[in-house]
Amino acid sequence: MPASESVTVDFQPVTFEAITMIGAARISSDHLPTDDTFYFTAAPGGVVTVLLISSDLSNPDANLYLTRALGIGSSPTFDVTQTTIGSLTVSDLSDHQVIVLNDVPPPSEEVGLALEKFVEEGGGVLFVSGERSIWSEERLKIFPGTIESPIDRPGRGGSLGFVDYSHPIFELFGMERSGDVTTAKFFRYRQVDISERATVLASYDDGNPALIEHHIGEGKVLFWASTLDNFWNDLALKPVYLPFVHRLTEHLANYTPPASWFLAGQVLNLAKERSLLSDFGLEDAALVALSPSGQLIPVTEAEQPGFINFVEQGFYEIHDASTTSGQPLTLAVNVDLSESDLSAVDPDEFASYVTGRVNQNQDDLDTGV
Repeated sequence: MPASESVTVDFQPVTFEAITMIGAARISSDHLPTDDTFYFTAAPGGVVTVLLISSDLSNPDANLYLTRALGIGSSPTFDVTQTTIGSLTVSDLSDHQVIVLNDVPPPSEEVGLALEKFVEEGGGVLFVSGERSIWSEERLKIFPGTIESPIDRPGRGGSLGFVDYSHPIFELFGMERSGDVTTAKFFRYRQVDISERATVLASYDDGNPALIEHHIGEGKVLFWASTLDNFWNDLALKPVYLPFVHRLTEHLANYTPPASWFLAGQVLNLAKERSLLSDFGLEDAALVALSPSGQLIPVTEAEQPGFINFVEQGFYEIHDASTTSGQPLTLAVNVDLSESDLSAVDPDEFASYVTGRVNQNQDDLDTGV
């Protein structure tokens, strides 16, 4: 590889196993050997489990666009289970990260209470509006407001007039050539009287909320005021539909792509990496880290995953301290390349860093002023 240049290398295809695979890229040794090796990890994309609930009276194609959109994706993969509101039981809510209620009437009181507990413990729920999403006042405990009668927009329909592009769901669409969510036409949507605890992430051009979010305990609830098929709008026919549905689901699942590498000096809060730990069966374990030099570092505090400070370059392994079996979570750590930048610094600029003052003359520097 020529100095200060890049080279593209095509490797033979590699089949990812269930475990994390490690790798390193190396260059010939030089006067700064520390950054001559770049470490990384690679793993299959994560899996987000989704329970999709429809009405017993719905058209068989009611979930068609949703299931097709969620069926496309590898990072993460969406594992979708379907059922109806009439068949829904408390046990159905377990083992899922996201629950989608697609234009359904309220569940039974027992299931409703279980749904509240599901959200409080960190689950995500998406309510999709439609003809049958009529919930009485007393059945709206986890709703971000009160659902009212539909609004019809005849003719050319309405569109999204406000979108919070700073929110994780929409930040992708704020980039150039990433798709425009405001081109979809909405011919009908539910009017919502939102509560004070709710946040409007998008609204229609008449000011009515389109996407609402609120938090309950450790989990999140989203309410979409129209349908996610082509009945009340044409969003499902737009190219942005697939990434929009993916972002909705990933946000509710608190999914973040696994990092391929970290920088020495970073501090990782393992308590926020429960989904990553669960992939290795470590979410409830007493954790210990093995540094690249072989040093054991306890990283569990008060029975909760704690922090790990990356000091060394190489591979850190997170183990269950109570057993020698099982697969560890491997994390790659590299040095910050900016620390080996040998570019010359302007003397005046350097002097301002050291002294906190600018435009000093040479006599000042010589006398140490």
